[in-house]
Amino acid sequence: MDTTFFSLTNLATLLLSLLLILYTGSLIKKERKTYGKQLVLVFFWGLIICILAAFRDGYGFSSDSIISMTGTASTLFSLLGLSLVIAVVSLIFNKKVTYQRKVLFFMTVIFLFKFVLMEIIRYVVIL
Repeated sequence: MDTTFFSLTNLATLLLSLLLILYTGSLIKKERKTYGKQLVLVFFWGLIICILAAFRDGYGFSSDSIISMTGTASTLFSLLGLSLVIAVVSLIFNKKVTYQRKVLFFMTVIFLFKFVLMEIIRYVVIL
C-alpha cells in the first residue's frame, strides 16, 4: 500500500481521474450523432484507473491493503464495476443516441461515486 501523496502511482491515478472527468463532462455537454467509440474509450480508461488504484492501494496484492477482498466495500465496488460492464454490453442491443448519452452519464456518475468513495476510505485509513 502506497501511503505517500506524491508517489507516482497516486499522482497518475489522480491525474487520469481528473482528465476522465473533464473528458466525460465535455462529451455530455455536446450533442453528437453517436457516442459508441467515446463510451468504449471511457469504459477502458476507467478500467485502467481502477487497476492503477488497486495497485496503489495493495488490493489483493498484500495483507495490509486498504480494503479487504471479502469486505462490504469490495463487494460494493465489484457490483458497481459489474453495472458498468452491463451498461457497456447493453450498447450492443440499443444503438439510440439518447440511450448512449444516458449510459455515458450513468458511467460518469458511477465512476465519480467509486472515485470519491475510495479516496474517502483511503484518507480515513491513512490518517
